[in-house]
Amino acid sequence: MHGCPSDEIEKIGKYLIEERKLHTTIKLNPTLLGAERLRYILNNKLGYKVTVPDEAFEHDLKYEDALTMINSLQKCAKENNVEFGLKLTNTLESLNSTNWLPKKENMVYTSGRALHPISINLAEKLQSDFKGELDISFSAGVDAFNVSDTLACNLKPITVCSDLLKPGGYLRLTQYFNEMNKNFKQLDVKSIDEFIKKVANKNDVNKAGLTNLRKYAVAVLEQKQYHKSAFPYENIKTKRELTAYDCIHAPCIEACAVDQDVPEYMYHTANGDFEKAFKVILQDNPLPNITGNVCDHLCQTKCTKMNYDNSLLIRGIKRFNSEMFEGKLDLVIKENNGIKVSVLGAGPSGLSCAYFLALEGYEVEVYESKSFAGGMASDSIPHFRITDKQLKDDIDIIESLGVKFHFSHHVNKDLFTKIHENSDYIYIGIGAQKGKNLNIDGEDFENVFDQLTFLSKVRRNETVDLGKKVAIIGGGNSAVDAARTSNRLVGKDGNVAVVYRRTISEMPADP
Repeated sequence: MHGCPSDEIEKIGKYLIEERKLHTTIKLNPTLLGAERLRYILNNKLGYKVTVPDEAFEHDLKYEDALTMINSLQKCAKENNVEFGLKLTNTLESLNSTNWLPKKENMVYTSGRALHPISINLAEKLQSDFKGELDISFSAGVDAFNVSDTLACNLKPITVCSDLLKPGGYLRLTQYFNEMNKNFKQLDVKSIDEFIKKVANKNDVNKAGLTNLRKYAVAVLEQKQYHKSAFPYENIKTKRELTAYDCIHAPCIEACAVDQDVPEYMYHTANGDFEKAFKVILQDNPLPNITGNVCDHLCQTKCTKMNYDNSLLIRGIKRFNSEMFEGKLDLVIKENNGIKVSVLGAGPSGLSCAYFLALEGYEVEVYESKSFAGGMASDSIPHFRITDKQLKDDIDIIESLGVKFHFSHHVNKDLFTKIHENSDYIYIGIGAQKGKNLNIDGEDFENVFDQLTFLSKVRRNETVDLGKKVAIIGGGNSAVDAARTSNRLVGKDGNVAVVYRRTISEMPADP
């Protein structure tokens, strides 16, 4: 209907009906919903920062004109004993406000998941005005997860395009039918019309469809998969050069700091072989419990499932496998090669070094100034994120390889000289255990802590009197750890505020 007056559209429709005797379908755009309602859903309800200018509504069909045109064409179709229908599309003009397209292009087309709720609400508005009697086909963000809900609204046939351009292509349609079949079996129905009526518990398919559509139009606005993500520029591309004749290399592996073979252990997990999955994890990663709980999981920022809906919870699945495994590891340790290595620091770096060297047959001793292993993971990450048992489980794996630990050994000049004399090699992994200062007046006052000092005191069960009002300056993960910890300490009548210089969507902390 773009740019075409309603009287001209009506003439075209009548010609098709009267002269060509076709089943005629008129396409309608989301702007028909009206500027106020459309902008409310897109910007306020769903949270998209997309600007749909007035001109996008000015040259498109107006709702009142659409009602007149549809009534006229329905009448004409009935007189000629042919069918007339509407098709709702998700094409919506908006301002080009990103850096992805040439600046000379003032207007672009917005599409995708954001417009599914908008088009559903347009369908509800039209069907309500026509008492559910309209024949509406639908093309707006349909996928395997909403296909049954869409069909239950008596919106059919449905057409799909952009979803099939994602990884999987036409094979994705199998998932559509699997989801539909599952819902059909639950209600013991064998046709779409039966399904529509059974969902609404009504005998008339049009009335049933309208009932379902009214419910779905409200519910779809609350479904989080259609809301704007807090991180708008996520994609699975990595910095690795993509050549003309390239082999597949999973971007989750590329993003991982230790090149963890994520697809391999995900495969074994999906097949229920948790022992195999855990052993695959240990091939690259000696700290499955620590990384399964507190890793920054960059793998999830490059998970190809983002092309479908959301990333897989890779870190959580690693934690799951770590918790499920209770057997004997039977790690293959090479014969002792007679080479002695001393590791300074029992944090993740030192522990990893000790693990892999021990597997290769080296004699390894670890020196740690604290009374426990794990580094910052054990000293500053709160108990509610990782427990003492989970930390111990990882340390036990490394000890089982014959690695010796010396705790409460601060390595000064004399001890270093002794270690140097008794070692073939020394690995230094002492960490970076200093909080970041703001370099402003007052930060050395009493009751002002950097986050690492504060979190360490709490983790070690030292008394920390915060009073009842706490301010956290910063927006990263450690700031959020400090805020969550403070919230537990001040009690129900206390107050904890996070002070951050930018907006919540720009906070680097995990959502």
